[in-house]
Parts: sequence; C-alpha cells; structure tokens
Amino acid sequence: MSIENNKALIRRWIEARNNSDLEAALACWADETHEWLMPAFSQFTTALPDIHVSIHELIAEGDKVVARWTMTGTHRGVWDGIPATGNAVKWDATDIFIVANGKIASLVRAADELAWLKQLGVIAMWQDRVIA
Repeated sequence: MSIENNKALIRRWIEARNNSDLEAALACWADETHEWLMPAFSQFTTALPDIHVSIHELIAEGDKVVARWTMTGTHRGVWDGIPATGNAVKWDATDIFIVANGKIASLVRAADELAWLKQLGVIAMWQDRVIA
C-alpha cells in the first residue's frame, strides 16, 4: 500500500472509533488483532459513550503511520473497574501503527496514563492539594 493509503486506513479506523462502529473498526485491523481489539473497543465505548478522537498529525513512512491525537469524552460507564464519575476527560497520545496487507497489524502507544487516571479521580497528585 502507498503511504497515502496507509494514512487513509488510520483515518477510517479513527472514524469507526468516533462512530462506535465495531464492525467498521474490525475491518481496519488484521484478523489476529481482533481478540484484544473487540474487548478494548467495547470497554472504551461503555466507559465513554461520547468518545471522540481528534487527529492532530499523521506522519507516514513505509509501513508505519504515526498519529498524534487527543481523545475526549465523559466517564459515564465502568472503566477497568472504576465506576462512572461523570468527569469529562481529555487524553493525549501518540500511536505508531504498523500496516501490513492493507490492515493495521499492530500499534505502539505513548500516552500519559497518569493524567488519564487523575481525570477519572482515581489518584490525586500532591501538587493538586491545597496546603493551608
């Protein structure tokens, strides 16, 4: 596939994610990824029913596409055992996708997990406490 086709594939994946369209999402990923993708997709959809991913940048070379993105949503369902808080969340990350045979074969993610948990109210940082 061309670099432009690889970037278009990632855009289709993000569009499927934004539409909570599991079938369209699975069509973007290699069959061997579906075992972990299906529960992860459902977990995000349940926890953040209004999930939206905005792509800020797509850079591609060869079989790799790098996406810098922001996810927003409202925590309205259980996330990894954490009951719904109603908190609005914003999560920035960068993914490196590997494309093979016209499908996403794998990804590596760099994301601020600590900020995610902080927004869910699971942890508090000492900097956030008011010292009297």
